[in-house]
Amino acid sequence: MGLFDLFKKSVPVGQNPLLTNDDYCLSRLRHAIWGDWFHSYEIRTLPRPNGIFKNRDKSRILCHADLTKCDCNDQREEDGSRIVPCHHIYRVALECGYFQQLINDPKIEGIIRNMRDPLFRAFMDGIIAHGYYSLPQKWTGSTKTFNELLELGILQGTKEEYVLSQFFRDKAAAFVYYAMTDPRNYSGKELLEGEYNPAVQCLRFEKK
Repeated sequence: MGLFDLFKKSVPVGQNPLLTNDDYCLSRLRHAIWGDWFHSYEIRTLPRPNGIFKNRDKSRILCHADLTKCDCNDQREEDGSRIVPCHHIYRVALECGYFQQLINDPKIEGIIRNMRDPLFRAFMDGIIAHGYYSLPQKWTGSTKTFNELLELGILQGTKEEYVLSQFFRDKAAAFVYYAMTDPRNYSGKELLEGEYNPAVQCLRFEKK
């Protein structure tokens, strides 16, 4: 059974099973792309895609994942089966190129790259780094920034009650990828020894 089969019972027909409207799935996808929850890992593609993950520097516990299962303790049913894929499973699938077409999106890359710096920071702090939420939220930033995000189709609603658009959710992998790999996200930051290193841990596919 492959990764897509895990969602067959819960995902509407025609909807991409990796990018559901479920906040849990979107959150795990963000951490899989970002790599901020991994201290180190190794991905193998043969004889079958799988990965070995170390989540903390001094931890002796390793997680073993493939495209259908992982032995971490993240979101399991009582019988031990997985409810939805954890970030380890997502990372194996992403690193093996299973969903590369979801990330390499020139349109989304253009949206991110063309954001003025204040808009980019608000986008990072309020949407990407903060997480994904299906419940209506109240906007606390500037009206100008809110209107720009409306025009880009990222948000919908009003400042008093807005939600992330379906456009954003459908393209969440690409939005997260281009935002997290944008040089502005790391400019001016000093990484301490042993701290998360985006150059190593952030997912980066070579463009063909």
